[in-house]
Amino acid sequence: MTYYQIIQDRCIHLLILLWIVVLFIDGYALENTTIDRIETSYYVIILFLLLIRLITVPINRSVISYILIALSTVLIGILLTEPSIQRLVDDLRYLIRSLIVGILVFWFYSTTTCISYRKIRALFIVYWLSITGFILLHYFFHIGGVTGGAGQLKPIYTSFFKEGNMVAFAYLLAWFHLFATSNSYIIRILGTAVSLFLSSLMSSKALSLMIILLILLKWAYYFSRYSSFNKYFTFTGLIVLSTSLALYFSEIINFINYFFMQISPDSDQILYKIDTQDPLTVLFSTRDIKTQILWSEMQNRFLFTWLFGLGATEAINEVTLIEIDPFDIFKFYGLLGILIYAIALLTIGKILYQSSALKIHATDFYIFFMGALISSLVVSSLTGHILTTSGGMILLGMIFGVLASKRLQQDMLQFQNQKSIIKRSNCPKF
Repeated sequence: MTYYQIIQDRCIHLLILLWIVVLFIDGYALENTTIDRIETSYYVIILFLLLIRLITVPINRSVISYILIALSTVLIGILLTEPSIQRLVDDLRYLIRSLIVGILVFWFYSTTTCISYRKIRALFIVYWLSITGFILLHYFFHIGGVTGGAGQLKPIYTSFFKEGNMVAFAYLLAWFHLFATSNSYIIRILGTAVSLFLSSLMSSKALSLMIILLILLKWAYYFSRYSSFNKYFTFTGLIVLSTSLALYFSEIINFINYFFMQISPDSDQILYKIDTQDPLTVLFSTRDIKTQILWSEMQNRFLFTWLFGLGATEAINEVTLIEIDPFDIFKFYGLLGILIYAIALLTIGKILYQSSALKIHATDFYIFFMGALISSLVVSSLTGHILTTSGGMILLGMIFGVLASKRLQQDMLQFQNQKSIIKRSNCPKF
């Protein structure tokens, strides 16, 4: 690489490193000044630098082909359903700012040669510390607050972060990276306790549940791999879990709602919803009702609408968002849009499956990437704002780009070996 390309790569990584700080500044500006579009300008700068890099380095045919297929599908859908300049602009804007930006970030981290794993680890540490610090400033010193749709401050602690779901997802992955890869039990326990506390302050049901599920995932993976009774206990555990969910589904939903009513700052709102709404509706924040409305809308639509969607124009008005990413993608781009996203996720699954070196010699990192993939699927299906936002796709593109990089995999293997040496040297000698 030339000196110019190295500087360019470091600038891109630095911008992604400062993502949480930019979201904080953008939220503060929107709440306290007349300045807006800071976050949008930030994403445009990242996209511009990525496009320059695409021109100045050898072109990756797979990435270019995928982007062209996605663009072609959207354009054909516009021509066959509702051709208009407004839909063309909105559909392409939403596609570029989410999927294409994510793919370019994935390609960047899978090909860059000047970003080491330690810089990636530093990024997760900065994310976790930044979000923790900003939320605690809001909690202890009341520096923060986001205005809701009614023009009043929301009764939760989200600092100045407008995209609460997206920030909670970033916090989840930053915590899990530290939890999965750290040698220190103090860091694991303290980090988990702080993260669970902050999830209650942010009133994020998805964040709290996923922290618990990811802890169980790590334990279950280690148990199934290293225990001599792994097959018997794993099979029995799955049977018991499935049976419990089937027999006590409504009781489990009611318990989760009651739990969040006890720990969340907006407990009065949750209590009111429990008294007036179905328990499942409370848990999903009316997303189940929006899904039913979408299904009713689609009943009388033609085949082309099912294939290519209704377009992203309606998404300008956030009232029409379902806030469950698979359904929002279907609404925007139809079944073919779902297929395009599914191809990307299946490719990530294939890369993870083929990462035998990590699976055998760096199990902690393998668990992290597996947890990141599972979390992206679960959280995007529960709260949305992950696969359809620039920030969410940049985060996922970075994580899975690191997974796809053979050089960064070697960095992680070396880091794991150093951890093992340090761990052995700290063992008591008899």
